[in-house]
Amino acid sequence: MKGLVVFSFGYRQNESNDPCLSNIDLANAVTRIVREERGAVYVVAQHGVARILAQNGCSNLILTVHRHRQEDQYLDSDEVMAQAAEALRQQGVTQVISVAQPWLHSFKCGRLVRQCGFQLVRYHVGLIRFDRQSQQWWTRSWYQLLWYTIKQIISGHRGSTRR
Repeated sequence: MKGLVVFSFGYRQNESNDPCLSNIDLANAVTRIVREERGAVYVVAQHGVARILAQNGCSNLILTVHRHRQEDQYLDSDEVMAQAAEALRQQGVTQVISVAQPWLHSFKCGRLVRQCGFQLVRYHVGLIRFDRQSQQWWTRSWYQLLWYTIKQIISGHRGSTRR
């Protein structure tokens, strides 16, 4: 049985009315992948993408990750995968498709899937746009994401307190 974890990328202040472009593209990629797969695919989505999937009528969604389990902690990809792993194991999932921004973020997310003991199923996600209006500066362009990645590697700094 397969699972799919989609990691949001970016955040806009009023996401319910004005979703992040990156998350729209990620939701469209999930819809396409689920349609192409044979058999059941259980979907775990971070809140930014989950809202769009729900609006598009995705019935495969088993968990929406809204916040970190520890109060006042930034909801990063590590925490999304930790919560996803619990839900997917309960469903008997052994293979996981990781859907993430393909420019650096997907590499990290694929590694998280494998670290949680799942077999990573590679899938072409397609173009995921950066969003210049994102509240998270590192999701606005490829060079800002590159700088953020370097900063993370050197200092261990992650995200912000914003959802």
